[in-house]
Amino acid sequence: MIRTISQLFLKARGTSIFIAMSVSVAAFAVISGSSGVVASPSKTLSSTQTNDIISGKVTDDSGRPLDSAGVTLVQQGATHNRVETLTTDENGSFTFKHVEPGNYNISAIYNGYADEYFVSAGNKERQLYSPGDHVAIRMIKGGAITGKVVDQQGRPVASMSVFAFRNSDPAGHKCSTGWVSALTDDRGVYRIFGLLPGSYIVEATGKQTSYLNPVNRFFFCVPTYYPSSAINKTEQVVVASAGETTGINIIFRDIPGRRISGTVTNPKWIPHSFVEIRLKHLGSNYEGDLIAVRYEDQGHSFEFLRLEDGDYELTASYQSGGKLVSRTEKPVVVSVKGGNVAGINLALY
Repeated sequence: MIRTISQLFLKARGTSIFIAMSVSVAAFAVISGSSGVVASPSKTLSSTQTNDIISGKVTDDSGRPLDSAGVTLVQQGATHNRVETLTTDENGSFTFKHVEPGNYNISAIYNGYADEYFVSAGNKERQLYSPGDHVAIRMIKGGAITGKVVDQQGRPVASMSVFAFRNSDPAGHKCSTGWVSALTDDRGVYRIFGLLPGSYIVEATGKQTSYLNPVNRFFFCVPTYYPSSAINKTEQVVVASAGETTGINIIFRDIPGRRISGTVTNPKWIPHSFVEIRLKHLGSNYEGDLIAVRYEDQGHSFEFLRLEDGDYELTASYQSGGKLVSRTEKPVVVSVKGGNVAGINLALY
């Protein structure tokens, strides 16, 4: 459930889009509401393999095969990328057949588990595979964070989205490896699982991760961060592999949110591509929201919602074939004070 990302998911934090693509957003490919983490496997060669298959095996950290794990193959750098997903057999094995020559990203997801490769914040780049390769994927039991969200009167808040953002690895190295989320139940209780070990920022927000989720009364309010604070006063939540961190309770602040909106100018755009835009709150250690603007989007417009007063930094970048093509020359700093900010233009060069 955490974010590198095999296909374009556009569903989001702060607007209506999250990025999920086959790039190194450093990390987990997350699917909201699930708790599997995409694996970045090792690579070996086998003389018994043919030239048009990529095979492999998914195991836990003790070497036990993980059956029914989801494994996804994504072709890199082709005009029409092949994307295929299958599940492992009872031996944890999988085989992609009739694979054309080229480079492929291979990732795995297994409920409640995380990819051992990404325990260290330094492991960010994905290895690519070719027909004839054998892929070994190793998963570890993920940790969990649980707690309760209540309003200012102490009443439970149901259907509240709670996000856990990994801020550093167990060694204290800074990382940005995506997010995992869960909804509160009728008691206001949430439990986020399948987490890599490390330190996390926990956020409660009225924004929903799916159009299928019910809307609560705090939909347009600014998020509240553990422990019941603004973004610049967060406290880190430590998670261990296979461990459970309890009592991460939040009193939600009922504060109306502001909005930053604008457009993107990108002279190098091609159809069916998109620009990544990141919004970072200055004065906090939070990496910020990330959204996508597609070539096909009318007016190439963007907006970030549910913001509180403060200074923010906007940057934009455009990649093609996994390589940086253009970006903003320097960050654009925007101050939000008592109202919305519109008309921002992000020009890429």
